[in-house]
Amino acid sequence: MAIRDTTKGKTAAPPMPKRVFSARTVGKGRWVGLAVFIFLFLGSIVAWQRSAAITQAVHAWLVAPFAQQFVLEDVYLTGQHHTTNQEIVSALDIRIGTPLFLLDLPLLRNRLLQLPWVADADVRRILPDILAIHLQERTPVALWQYKEKLRLLDSEGNDFSPPNLKPFLGYILLVGEDAPSHLPELQSLLKEAPALAPHVKTAIRVSSRRWNIRFDNGTEVKLPEIAPEKAMQQLLALHTKNSLWKSTIRSIDMRVPGKTFVK
Repeated sequence: MAIRDTTKGKTAAPPMPKRVFSARTVGKGRWVGLAVFIFLFLGSIVAWQRSAAITQAVHAWLVAPFAQQFVLEDVYLTGQHHTTNQEIVSALDIRIGTPLFLLDLPLLRNRLLQLPWVADADVRRILPDILAIHLQERTPVALWQYKEKLRLLDSEGNDFSPPNLKPFLGYILLVGEDAPSHLPELQSLLKEAPALAPHVKTAIRVSSRRWNIRFDNGTEVKLPEIAPEKAMQQLLALHTKNSLWKSTIRSIDMRVPGKTFVK
């Protein structure tokens, strides 16, 4: 199967593939209008008929011969960054030469959605012989450790497990069963202290109520359950006054409102 990747090397999605308007379409272009009419008409007939025999006869006499005029020759792909061609080919499980109108587009889309990187997919026929696919891949923002296993989290807190995690081992690590569902909350907290956020190495969800965060210098901060954003602002003020990176502080406990315990 020939997959044409029209994404790589370009900063924006390309226009409709020019090949659709090439000389290859001239001989079959006269079928396009007839295709729309006949299939709408046949669809109405088949939906109306209850007899399986009549449905099969309609398919044998009209649909099958007509479908052979438009067979798959190419697959055009956009939006691909992490998903490999082989993964896509295996997921689609279709063959060159298959009549385009016999391809089940919703089924193909669902197959693509099973791939770890694919968040959404748009699958379309382009007459006379092209299957066009646009992928929307996930944006990884963090790692999640649960039951001694690592998974990636996207920007919405959805977890997925691509074959290779090595390129993402430098991402912030979340720990705790319900940590993914509270990822937006954690991101909001870190925005309260932009000077500290890049140095957060690990965020641990404690008892499904609050966060402990660990910086890359080893310092651990225990945030309160109530008003953690205010605690982050206080932590930033403490850092501004006495840099956490130059101090010997190893633990900051802010769980008690109005009090900060430093070790």
